[in-house]
Amino acid sequence: MTLPYIEYNLSDLNEHGVFINHLSNNICYINPSLSGHDSDCILKTFRTWFNPNNIYLYDRKEALEVLKDNIEFLSDIENISSDEYFNLKLYKYFYDVYSSDKTKINVSSQDKIDLSLTTSYTPKYFYCYHNVYNRVERLMDEEDEIDILKSILVQSCDVDSIELVWPNTICTSKFNIYETFYNYLIMDYNVQIVPKRIFNEEKGVFIDCKYNEFLVPYSELRLKDEVISIRKLVKKDERYKYFK
Repeated sequence: MTLPYIEYNLSDLNEHGVFINHLSNNICYINPSLSGHDSDCILKTFRTWFNPNNIYLYDRKEALEVLKDNIEFLSDIENISSDEYFNLKLYKYFYDVYSSDKTKINVSSQDKIDLSLTTSYTPKYFYCYHNVYNRVERLMDEEDEIDILKSILVQSCDVDSIELVWPNTICTSKFNIYETFYNYLIMDYNVQIVPKRIFNEEKGVFIDCKYNEFLVPYSELRLKDEVISIRKLVKKDERYKYFK
C-alpha cells in the first residue's frame, strides 16, 4: 500500500519522533511531559508492561489473559483511534514477550520482571519511594524509555516514524520502501531502514530479520527508477501530479 502524501505540521512537536497511523494516515506522538489522568496512554501502556509495578503481573498466566482480552477488545473496534491502534500493536508485542520462558517473572523480588533476554533491551533503572502506594518502585530513565518504545514500535510493530531531528526523514523496518513511501520519496524525503525484529517462537526471543537484497521484487526496482527520474526532471511544486 502506498501512503498518501500529507504535509504534517511538526513544528510544535517534541524531538522523539512522530508515528504514522497507516489506517487513517493520522499521526501520533509520545508526550512524556503529561502525567496523571492526562498521561500519554501509549507511553503508559509501554510502562505498564515493560516495567510493571502491578501486583497481578507476578502471574504469567494472568498477564497473558489480560493482554489477550485487550487485543480482542481493540481488534473489534471498527473506527479505531490512533491511540487504540498503537496500543493494539504494543499489546500484541507484549503478548509474545510474556509467552516466552525467557521472560523472568519473580514472585517476591522488587525487580518483578526481566525482559532483557526476550527483547534484548537493557534499560537504565532507578528507584524511588511512592508515597501513595507506600512502596519503592523501579523506574526507567526517561530518555532510555522513549528510545526503547520507539525502537519497539518501528522494529517490531511495523510502525513508521517521521523523524524530527533529521528533517524530511522517515524511519521504518519495511523492505518495500518505494511502494510504501513513493509519494514521500518524490517529495525529497529520505527513508532510513532499520532491522526488523520478529519473535522467534522456537527460541523465545526477538531476533533481527535479515534483508536479502537479491530478493528485491522487480516492482521495487522500477519504482526506485521512477523516484530518481522524477526528482531529477520535475520541479518540486509539480511533483504532486505523479502521486500514486
